[in-house]
Amino acid sequence: MALRNVFGDLALDATLRAVRDLLTAIRDRAAFPLPPEQVTALAPPATQPVSGPLTNAQLRAVRLPTEDSANALRFGGGKQAFAQVISVAGDTLVIPAAAGTRIQVLWVAFVPSSDNAAANLVTVRFAAGPTMYVGYAMAHWESFVGSTQQGVVVSLQTGDPVAVTIHYTLI
Repeated sequence: MALRNVFGDLALDATLRAVRDLLTAIRDRAAFPLPPEQVTALAPPATQPVSGPLTNAQLRAVRLPTEDSANALRFGGGKQAFAQVISVAGDTLVIPAAAGTRIQVLWVAFVPSSDNAAANLVTVRFAAGPTMYVGYAMAHWESFVGSTQQGVVVSLQTGDPVAVTIHYTLI
């Protein structure tokens, strides 16, 4: 029995047949054809990038670099962490500046207490610099670097408790 849509035509049946035919063709060829335009692959840093039409074997051999600077910062060790519940309205210095260093903020998360009845706007910024994050609840990874000897401040709109976590490095 053919599948029919509410209008009584065989459009759904034709679509299912086309999908079945496409899957059969893919199975029989065992791979998607590469587009004619050039493809550039990422190669390990010790080799030169490969350019041009690539074979399936070349595509399977490509590995993404895992030791690039962004991944090393995000997933590598050497970070410090601030984790505390703040329940004071206004500015709170959460990471003090160290002499001759800059703070690089990598991860920020803040979550209000589950019993907060009202919204509590949270602002994360450098002491005398730009605002990094503003929101009510969030978790985000991004690199921000402050000026020399500039701490990190969390500002709450109300005194309702907010759990704050910040991962950072001193550079």
